[in-house]
Amino acid sequence: ADLCEEVVQETVLRALRELEKYDPARCDDDGGPWLRGLARNEVRRVLTRERPSATARLEAAWDRLDEELVSVYA
Repeated sequence: ADLCEEVVQETVLRALRELEKYDPARCDDDGGPWLRGLARNEVRRVLTRERPSATARLEAAWDRLDEELVSVYA
């Protein structure tokens, strides 16, 4: 639970720090993809620090999820 809280907190802080870099036109005024990207990067950072062996499995899971989302929403 502590790691989840850390990821959420750091994602929100990064979003606030980088808000000026956010370009709504790049994603049709939908901030979701941008926030999810920030969250993914934070999850990757925390897992690399805490459980390096889990990072490869996480990357594979994200790849499968991305493929599934593309097939559903394409």
